[in-house]
Amino acid sequence: MVTPNVFVLSGEGINCEPETIYAFTQLGAKVTHVHVSQFLSNPSQLENYQILVFPGGFSYGDELGSGQVLALKLNTKGKQAILKFYDRGGLILGICNGFQVLVKMGLLTSPTGPKTVTLAPNHPEGFIDKWVDLKVGQSHCIWTQELPSQIRLPIRHGEGRLVLDDKLITHEQFLKQGALFYTQDINGSLFQTAGLTDAKGQILGLMPHPEAAFFKDLDPMQRASCLNSQNLKREYGDGYLILKNGVNAFL
Repeated sequence: MVTPNVFVLSGEGINCEPETIYAFTQLGAKVTHVHVSQFLSNPSQLENYQILVFPGGFSYGDELGSGQVLALKLNTKGKQAILKFYDRGGLILGICNGFQVLVKMGLLTSPTGPKTVTLAPNHPEGFIDKWVDLKVGQSHCIWTQELPSQIRLPIRHGEGRLVLDDKLITHEQFLKQGALFYTQDINGSLFQTAGLTDAKGQILGLMPHPEAAFFKDLDPMQRASCLNSQNLKREYGDGYLILKNGVNAFL
């Protein structure tokens, strides 16, 4: 039994690390947040961790596209350390901007080959900030095991439309890696996809924010019932279940 060490990337426009750190700490993990520049100067420090998290935010101000600059920097200086971390069984979570980074690094579909999917501006265009219902896919993703068939999480993004190069990956292959799906067309994403896993199920990239749904009363639709509840303890939300799966994989 190992208490997992969680590595949370921070800095350069990433802004959701406080909630992410809080959530993993509440789950009993040991959490360290490391600035992007510190990681790039010493990528081998990942050897001491079991979980790597790319939080949400606006890394490098979304220059050249959401997550693009950070993905380029990581591919240049940190990718080999990340692949080594992955090969020894480390779990990776990319939330919103973090998902965009993972996709643009190619980690979810083709770590060493051409990119087969990307995340583009929403259709219709515009920033979306709302809570959404999600169907949990039948994938082998460690992060989504034993979740209810439908969950609720918040989204807040302008580039979440997932598109596929069907010359490089078939629809059937793609669907096997579908981890979460919107119950309605939110942003024009292929098959209403909200989250992807990798071939081994160790990585989860998703546009919704599980750290912002750690407690049930954070959801406006459920807040009133939570406040009227006789239960003095805050009830956990659906985001808790996702993050707990990652921690429990090492307990």
